[in-house]
Amino acid sequence: MSEETDPQTSAAEIVPAPNPRNRFTVAADTVATATRTLADFECQQLRWLAKYGQAINASVSELAARLRKPDGAAYSGDSVYQALTGKRSAEGANLEPMAKAIAQLRREVQEVEAHSATTFIETPLSRRLFAIFRGALQKHRLGFVLGESQIGKTTAGNEFARLNNHGTTHLFRVPTGGSITVTVSEMARRLGIPDRICYPDLRRRILDSFDEHNLLIVDEAHQCLYNTKSNSSLMVLEFVREIYDRRKCGVVLMGTGELKDALRHNAILQQLWRRRSPGLVLQLPAEVPVADLNAFADAFRLEPAPDREIRISYEVDGKQKTFAHNPALLQKQLVHAHGLGPWIRLLEDARDLAKETCTRMSWGRVIAAYCNAQAMEEGL
Repeated sequence: MSEETDPQTSAAEIVPAPNPRNRFTVAADTVATATRTLADFECQQLRWLAKYGQAINASVSELAARLRKPDGAAYSGDSVYQALTGKRSAEGANLEPMAKAIAQLRREVQEVEAHSATTFIETPLSRRLFAIFRGALQKHRLGFVLGESQIGKTTAGNEFARLNNHGTTHLFRVPTGGSITVTVSEMARRLGIPDRICYPDLRRRILDSFDEHNLLIVDEAHQCLYNTKSNSSLMVLEFVREIYDRRKCGVVLMGTGELKDALRHNAILQQLWRRRSPGLVLQLPAEVPVADLNAFADAFRLEPAPDREIRISYEVDGKQKTFAHNPALLQKQLVHAHGLGPWIRLLEDARDLAKETCTRMSWGRVIAAYCNAQAMEEGL
């Protein structure tokens, strides 16, 4: 993508450049500092633009070309850069017209995202998770979501971040092993901060990227517990506590039951646990609730899994075979053994099978998709 862009191109047509080099060069801490004292409207729009530019890897000039002044002319890249870095506000410039132009771009982008984004299936459990995220963000509180893997934590966190991502919510996954240096480097990269600078400066700039307007969601926080030879990994969670204490942003940590045990009994982590807010600690059930499973079935145009045997015919290597299974039992067995993810993927395969055969979605198609998956595994 060149620096010169067609002014008539839709905002939604900005796509990430094939070059992995970071083309949006204004880091999150710079934008946070520049907008911290602005009116809420100007602050929110400029932070959205910065996060959007980073997300799609577009240059400031490319973004500016899609912002329209009241007379219809495009803003210059230099003007937008100075607004994002605080130079225009320091000179006393009125940023409201630019903020309105950004708001218009934002509406266009979000309208396209609403049509093109991967479908998220809302469930009773995801609504509870959203309430935790929203409460932490709005009240600048510290919360915890604790539960086993493959029950829906990460999916809900990603969706909330997608809906509130541009300039507000930052979701980070603790890398495998939970090393403080690797985690800090990854956080810096996600915030657009060059990781070539020294470690103390990285920490400072990450801290400067957050304030009371932000929510930090830390996923896979239990990864910090697996390095048993050193307490250095626990420093990741201590760094999160420092961000919360010093920047007054909302924070939600998500992890398994191991995280809860460590928070309550580890001398280093007890300070973090004591900062939790009443009502913002969610202990997820050991199994996916039936109400959630019914919501997923409904999203795939199925009734709740019937507790009766369904027999189907299918073909393997040119041979016709029959197979019978109870959908309610199959659902229970797969979700219990493998979690929610594989079950949803099986429903997706059944939907694809129905499309391929020009038939309606049914529990028979789910059983057929299960037979196909079993045949593939047996053939490997």
